[in-house]
Amino acid sequence: GTARVARVITLGTPHAGTLGDPLPRSPNSIQMVWHSDWLDTLSANETDATRALMRIALTPQDNIVYPQRAQVLPGVPVTVFEGLGHMQLCLEPQPVAWVCDQLASTAALAGADAT
Repeated sequence: GTARVARVITLGTPHAGTLGDPLPRSPNSIQMVWHSDWLDTLSANETDATRALMRIALTPQDNIVYPQRAQVLPGVPVTVFEGLGHMQLCLEPQPVAWVCDQLASTAALAGADAT
């Protein structure tokens, strides 16, 4: 549920799966296959309330989860960081600042709700 969740922030997440592993063997890589049953079931069970809490960051140059431009979800804001690799979404100043802004805006909303 969403009762105890303030924000869901994803960085380069394979919401629709990835075409990166043509012969998946591990349970996790099987789940992450492009439009796998697991991912489709997960997506089908996300409510509008859940998606209202989500924010997506992606990079079209991701070489692990691709195609990244397809990793969007209906109704979820997407921020695109050009020219970064998958792991750079966790390390570079721009996406780190974006995450901090997302957390700050969520904290500000929570503070406004408390008053």
